[in-house]
Amino acid sequence: QRRVREAVVSTQSTGRDSLGIISTSSEVESLSNSVDDVHDLYFVPAFSGLYAPYWDPTARGLIIGITAYSTRAHLARAALEAVCFQVAEIVESMEADSGTPLSCLRVDGGMTYNQSFLA
Repeated sequence: QRRVREAVVSTQSTGRDSLGIISTSSEVESLSNSVDDVHDLYFVPAFSGLYAPYWDPTARGLIIGITAYSTRAHLARAALEAVCFQVAEIVESMEADSGTPLSCLRVDGGMTYNQSFLA
């Protein structure tokens, strides 16, 4: 619990994007929709480790495949896709562990405003 609290405080003190790529989270959707694909750029959002289903608190985030042609739009799309991949992995893990296919997934929170995420 202490680690979670520290991560929340850390996130609040550094802001949503300390790299300066976006100023508001709502920018992610328009940026990610402005490109057709990630151009082989991949993002692993492991800011304080990888949790379910990997459980590796020592893992760190990665940006892989960045080139001279990569833009902040490619990074925004890669970040959005990374969250989708994480959700898919968790759902697959839950289905494998339970032996029951998931029939419905309910979501809430800020990302639900992003229609690309929900598509």
